Amino acid sequence: MTNELFACDGRVDDEKMYELLGVGTETDTLDYKSTLDLSRGAEKQKVEFAKDCMAMMNLPTGGYLVIGVDGTGAPALDVDPIDRSHFDSAALMQRVRSYVDCPVEVISAVHTHNTLAREIAVVYVRPSRSGFPAIASRDGSYRTDNRTLTVFREGEIFIREGTVNARLTHRMWPLALERYREAIKAEARRDIDHLVSRLAQNSREEGPGSPGIAPTLEMDDQAFENSVQAAFESGRPMGLRRFATEAKNALKKTYKDKTGDKRQIALDRLTEFIAIAIFHEQDEQVEAGLKVMYSAYTAPLDESGVASTSVHAHQVETATYWLDILVRVYALGALAVRCERWNAARSLTLQTIGDETYSYRSWIRHGMVEAARAGILSPKAGEEARGGVVISLALELSTKLAALHPDVLLNETPDQDAGRSATDPILDSICQFDILYCLIAATAPEGRRSEFYPSSAAFHQSRVNPILERVVRNDEIRRFLFPGISDQAVAEAISGVVDAAASESWRYGGFWHGVQGSIERFVDSNRQEG
Repeated sequence: MTNELFACDGRVDDEKMYELLGVGTETDTLDYKSTLDLSRGAEKQKVEFAKDCMAMMNLPTGGYLVIGVDGTGAPALDVDPIDRSHFDSAALMQRVRSYVDCPVEVISAVHTHNTLAREIAVVYVRPSRSGFPAIASRDGSYRTDNRTLTVFREGEIFIREGTVNARLTHRMWPLALERYREAIKAEARRDIDHLVSRLAQNSREEGPGSPGIAPTLEMDDQAFENSVQAAFESGRPMGLRRFATEAKNALKKTYKDKTGDKRQIALDRLTEFIAIAIFHEQDEQVEAGLKVMYSAYTAPLDESGVASTSVHAHQVETATYWLDILVRVYALGALAVRCERWNAARSLTLQTIGDETYSYRSWIRHGMVEAARAGILSPKAGEEARGGVVISLALELSTKLAALHPDVLLNETPDQDAGRSATDPILDSICQFDILYCLIAATAPEGRRSEFYPSSAAFHQSRVNPILERVVRNDEIRRFLFPGISDQAVAEAISGVVDAAASESWRYGGFWHGVQGSIERFVDSNRQEG
């Protein structure tokens, strides 16, 4: 089993295609196929496709099929090209629906590989919304050589186990029912969560002098958000300090938690706390929350007892823990960009890892390096990380936690059925924070490691250009982001970062084309002045 991560988020655009190809191997939620013929008479492949989709539907996140590639994610050149007309989303849903007894949701798109000019289909199969497994409603059979062969029987259930579609066994039932169990737990908590949320809301409405409800890790999202906002509005810092202490202690206890459940809850609540503080311009609380997050990030380093920036790079659990935090940093940075909280964006970047003789100016770069060394973000341990995954994971988290998108309605995000990279306010702002991190790191003072990696190179440059245009046109933004840094140095940083992204983008879709327009004019004029 690979340690590779990718976001199973339902996107099927060209950027997503390159993310999936970059995984480099099949996983339980990713199936590579060299070809798929769904034309009239190709009954065997139609039945096999239905089986593939049933197995993906029974995973908690659903899964992807990428068609037109070999087992390493490279375009399959030894077979005939796929037929684009076979991959209409509605037609695919209808094919699968004829074999199962529950609603089917499949979205797909076909893209042309940028260097080999081969068409590749990306198909996402959503999990069953009911939480119950998809069951075959009739036999999946086909005729060959005057015989009838049966791939599956009515009543059978399939699920992905590793890289194969397996009949559901007793051991796999918990996985198949994971979404249903989560729904049951949420329903059981609904009444008490509503009561706590209402009490917190009443505290907000009553204002200063009300007793209030201190935020805790155990609260649901809405109750937690109401209690934090009430504390901000009433000027009661005691409850906020108690929460910060609770979160810090919980993370120090749970960073080794391999299941990740308690750790994820603590990180989510801390992330929500910082997000609410960013949105409500509570700078002091932003810094307090980041202090706790930094303490959590450095916990493995502190325990090692040495001033090192690495803890045995082969330790996947540690690198995964750091990556969990960095995904949240990206999501928070995106909110800071959209809300124009430039100080917060800078603070989210400038968290130093290491000592005075050898250090990373930004924990973002440190975490990316360690993830690459551990083989989490690259097909082979030690290779440069494929950073687009981090942005996709941040998008997935930003969609999940309401506190990370208070300014964006989810229906404002693009319809992925279109299969192309449409403007998305959340994804765009994540890419924009990434490029700001690179610029801030590139202008870091001498004596610090100023390496950066433009993860946004895996996405279209059009997502990033708006923030670059604002930086070059607005002196005040530059003063906040690059205090004490000359425009010449900023221009050099922009040129270097964009050139690096353009070069790196060829690992993906070649989506970058260098500095252009007002950005190019700013770079050229300030270089001349220098």
